[in-house]
Amino acid sequence: MSDTEWTQIEGLAELEKNFDKALKEMGVINNKAFTDITLDLLGKSVKEAPVDLGDLRGSGSATINGTTVATGNKEGGINPGGNAQDEEIMQGTVGFSEPYAVKQHEHLEYQHPKGGKAKYLEDPFKANSQNYIDHIAQANRDHLG
Repeated sequence: MSDTEWTQIEGLAELEKNFDKALKEMGVINNKAFTDITLDLLGKSVKEAPVDLGDLRGSGSATINGTTVATGNKEGGINPGGNAQDEEIMQGTVGFSEPYAVKQHEHLEYQHPKGGKAKYLEDPFKANSQNYIDHIAQANRDHLG
């Protein structure tokens, strides 16, 4: 049994619907564009994650179809990992594995004197979601010529 806690990002269902629509219109997503947006979200989220010793930032990771393509580091950057293989369906995940990650994400009243903030994953996702859709669409247009 896992002790993993989950959080629901407000508006995620609508965003997923918009992503699905864009993907159907554009055809097959290419690996590079998908990796670009997954790495971008990890990088932005790691920078916004609260800091005490840096363990939360260091627990960040981005996976695509089960391959870890990058991890966060305590300094607020990301370290490259493996390369995901092109597949018909691409699935990416950005998350943080420290046991307290969800509490830090959800509790707006927590103070972070050393930097970072609550909603460190949700805010960058919401702020950049249209950019991500546009990046995928442009990559597919470029690919299709």
